[in-house]
Amino acid sequence: MIRQLDEQIRDAYRHAEECALRAKATRDRQGREDWLLLEDRYLSLAQGLELSRRLELVEKEEKAKQKRPGRFRSPKVITLEAPEEGYSNRAQ
Repeated sequence: MIRQLDEQIRDAYRHAEECALRAKATRDRQGREDWLLLEDRYLSLAQGLELSRRLELVEKEEKAKQKRPGRFRSPKVITLEAPEEGYSNRAQ
C-alpha cells in the first residue's frame, strides 16, 4: 500500500510539472489558465496523498508500539482528599 501511494504521489507531482510546462508553452490566455488550474489540482492531490501516507506510517508505528511487551503503562490514578471540616460548597 505504501509503495502504491509513493508512486501515486510521484505521478501527481509529475503531472503537475507537465501542466506547468504546458501552461508556459500555451499562447492563449484561457488555455494557460486551464493548465495552471489543472496544475493546482494535481499539486493538491499530491499533498493529500502525502498526508495520507504520513498518517498511515503513524498508524503503523502506533500499532507496533502496542504490540511490544512491557511498553504498556497503567494510567495514573489521582485521588482527591475530602476537604477539611467546615468547608461548604453552598454559596454564603
